[in-house]
Amino acid sequence: MKNLLILFVCLCTTCITAQELSRLDLKRLERLEVINAYNSAMVSNHPITDFRSIIKLDKGIGTRQISGDILRTISLIPLVLGTIIVIARGRGRNIPSDSHDFFDGVGEAAISFGAVTYGASIPLKLGAKKKREKRALLIKNMNDKYNQL
Repeated sequence: MKNLLILFVCLCTTCITAQELSRLDLKRLERLEVINAYNSAMVSNHPITDFRSIIKLDKGIGTRQISGDILRTISLIPLVLGTIIVIARGRGRNIPSDSHDFFDGVGEAAISFGAVTYGASIPLKLGAKKKREKRALLIKNMNDKYNQL
């Protein structure tokens, strides 16, 4: 029973949200030039949920941007290799006709995989752009709201 009570207290305390932000979040706000608005909000005891939204959007932008860049890079490798295979096969080197079919299949499969992977990176990049615009709007609203105080 005692262990259960300790576990319950530990779980309850982890769900409590503090009114302060971590040092890394403060650095993020400083980089986004919203730290003055945050300080004004803290002095006037306003809730900081909007600043948490800005931080969350900023983290989402980074995640989507990096994922899109990785997928885009991964897609270029099979695109280039597949194109090289198809072009090399087309030059008419002395390769038996059965090998022509195999090389055609491998080259076309590599090109297809690269194109699909590149296509998958596009929504990630567009999502990062939308989040960036939403974050900029929130930052503008926060600066307008708290710099007037």
